[in-house]
Amino acid sequence: MSGISRTDLWHAQRLFGPKARESGKTADTLAKISVEGDKFAPRVSQDALRALSQLSARYDDVRSIDVDVEAKKMSADAAASFREMFQAVSKLKQKGELSRPKRADTVNMEMVSRLMSGELPESLLRHARKTAGVEVFRLFADPVKDAELHVLAEDHLRRTHRIPRAKLLEAEVKPELTLREDFARKTGASLLLLLDGKLPQNMQLMLLERVGKFADVSAIPALEKIAAQATDPEIRKAAKTAIRGTQKAAKMTIVLATMEVKPYAGTGGLSNVMSELPAALAAMGHRVIVVSPRHAIVDASKLEKTDKGGLVMGGENGADAFTLMKDVRDGVEHYFIENDKYFSKDRPGIYTDGKNDYPDNASRYDFFGAAIPSALQAILGTKRPDVVQLNDAHTASAALYLSLDPSFKDTKTVIAVHNLGGAYQGKFNSAEQLPKMRFANLGVYYPTGPAEYYGDINFLKLGLTKSHAAITVSREYKKEILTKEKGEGLHGVLRYLDARDRLWGNLNGIDTKAWDPAKDPLIDYHYNFTNREGKALNKGSLQRMFKLPEKPNTPVIGVLARLTEQKGFDDILDSMTKALAEKKDVQFVICGDGDPAIRKQIEELAAQYPENVSIADKFSLKIEHMIYAGSDLFLMPSKFEPCGLPQMYALRYSTIPIVRAVGGLEESIGNYDAASKTGNGFKFTDDLSEALNRALDWYGSGAEAREPLLRNAALSDFSWEGSSALEQLAFYRKVIAD
Repeated sequence: MSGISRTDLWHAQRLFGPKARESGKTADTLAKISVEGDKFAPRVSQDALRALSQLSARYDDVRSIDVDVEAKKMSADAAASFREMFQAVSKLKQKGELSRPKRADTVNMEMVSRLMSGELPESLLRHARKTAGVEVFRLFADPVKDAELHVLAEDHLRRTHRIPRAKLLEAEVKPELTLREDFARKTGASLLLLLDGKLPQNMQLMLLERVGKFADVSAIPALEKIAAQATDPEIRKAAKTAIRGTQKAAKMTIVLATMEVKPYAGTGGLSNVMSELPAALAAMGHRVIVVSPRHAIVDASKLEKTDKGGLVMGGENGADAFTLMKDVRDGVEHYFIENDKYFSKDRPGIYTDGKNDYPDNASRYDFFGAAIPSALQAILGTKRPDVVQLNDAHTASAALYLSLDPSFKDTKTVIAVHNLGGAYQGKFNSAEQLPKMRFANLGVYYPTGPAEYYGDINFLKLGLTKSHAAITVSREYKKEILTKEKGEGLHGVLRYLDARDRLWGNLNGIDTKAWDPAKDPLIDYHYNFTNREGKALNKGSLQRMFKLPEKPNTPVIGVLARLTEQKGFDDILDSMTKALAEKKDVQFVICGDGDPAIRKQIEELAAQYPENVSIADKFSLKIEHMIYAGSDLFLMPSKFEPCGLPQMYALRYSTIPIVRAVGGLEESIGNYDAASKTGNGFKFTDDLSEALNRALDWYGSGAEAREPLLRNAALSDFSWEGSSALEQLAFYRKVIAD
């Protein structure tokens, strides 16, 4: 036992936590802990229990992952690992292969809390200070905004920790992080250095200024301690200012302008997002206002009439008046702009009459954008929102009108690009439409100008150039649209924004309460993760619904998409044909409207293989939800997909997605690896048939072998409150800070 030195205890620290370091006075302690690991294991068990319980609060069905059993198993594993670790350390010692382990290279709020409570040993504190210094040097690296701080951080590291220039250059490359991760790491590193109190005054002031712009309320105790222990009045004042900044950021006024929002009016994914994201933001304590038109399909009898309204100058009439109606839903204030000329009267649809686009859509979009500043003045009085989020081309002109109104000088405007496709950019013939536009004489339409696109009007380009920043609906889609191939002609504008740190991506979330197999009223049988009997029964119902033989052991693959080439139906048809020609035991159920030629090909395949292929006559919500609930696998090989929500819905229903690695599909789905038991689906780049075969092999491997992937699917968290809404808030804060 004496052959194990104190250096060996650093290895124990990685597994034991602080208890090992604090009690590890001799090498014999290591042996004692390894033998008596069960005394420490309950603490591990409680940590596991807490984490799993928090997860089950988000996902009702995951509660049945059996938290207690899982926690007890982790407790037993912890006890065993103590003994195994001791044996491994002994063997390494005998071989002479022991070396000091790598330590954490980031600083989090837990470490800051331990520092504040005096729990960090001096040896760890030295390492934490060095790590925090490197983090500040690495993360505050903007060549313009952070130039002075970057130099100060470098000088601090070289002077205090004797880090060579070559090592600093290695650390200079900033890692690719989400904004939330970036803010969290900056907060932890900055606070640890500030609590240490040994920085130059100007560096302390710069860090406090930045902490006030990106830290959340969890930083307030540390900031209060910094203010209390500061002898320099400037440092004390800066710390108190930072506290006010974090408090204000927790209670923002956020406005979202949209052409459609469920349940009032909707045609697709945009209306879902404009219902769910605002609700999640409101639940976090912010005042959230959604402004949309009062279309004819919006039931006015269910809205509250207000005495608010406004007058929009310009246009064909010289001026157009509007009134506002109101509703409150899920803590969100919904205001509807009512104007019979552009929205309500004799217009059965939002964008079309059912067959063709409305011929005055350019004037409608322009009016809506111009009405937003007046509507907000009527709603808020003398107050102004912290941020206004515009959504797609329909609202894009508001960026111009807000920028021209001096009362909104402190309001930041952002535009969300849900789909960059040419048909969604709001392009109109300038010869016909420009004279009718309110911005015709505002200096934005000229060759290469903000509103001009190869001789046409382009509303989305106007919004991108006149907003303070833009955000797409996934980080991967953001990368794709910077290329000429997928930038839809606007890649130059987008690259300009990206180079100036004004373009971001954030994967959309889903409403996990609305999409819940334990409560979904549209499926035949309810179920959850551990009690999946209902899923098997839904599979039988789905097979009957599509007039396929009821075969419980045959994998059912669901497809829910528009019948278009963009959704990958050429690949779907090819892979289906190959699989059936090879006599694979599989069934395909398909639902979607679109190209008659594609439907004919599917119907011909169904006629050839009546026991394996079926397509629904028409779309219905019942069929949609039953495909998610009754299928074993879900096929989504889109050629491009900015975000994609169906793959998230499928995971929610324990249905495994097969997707092409593009856009939001690439970001949300990890390729399953049976050896490491990681991943939540099957992914491909070019060969759908190969991915389909991998998925079928997985299904055929048996119930026990399928379990790890099904567990990963259940634990995939795409809730708004779990990630997406938090990242959106971080985006707003970044734009406000800039």
